[in-house]
Amino acid sequence: MPSSIRPGCKVEALVGPKRIVTVGDKIGIPFEKEKRTRTARSIIQGWVVGPGCLSSPKNSRRVLWSNCGKTCDHPHSKLTVINDEIHSFEAGVFERLYPQDYFPSTKALYSLMDSG
Repeated sequence: MPSSIRPGCKVEALVGPKRIVTVGDKIGIPFEKEKRTRTARSIIQGWVVGPGCLSSPKNSRRVLWSNCGKTCDHPHSKLTVINDEIHSFEAGVFERLYPQDYFPSTKALYSLMDSG
């Protein structure tokens, strides 16, 4: 089945800064003991600007993240389409991005998110 993710569509993924999550809150399970917590990445939104580079994993997409203005390649299975209307997307946005705006790995993107 072909992916519905194409350049210009708005996506979201768990790639944002880390946050504390209380286990059990999402499904409403009451705890008799103290609630447990864990860290998880927050959801951020961005736009697909093109396919991933050849050195990226298969079926990856390059995403321009709205909160930091940086791009990174992500597997399409990690991305969720929010809006697939592409009328507000400019086809040349990918060519106008500077090389320093591209992170070759998600580790570099995470270090930016976690430092700020």
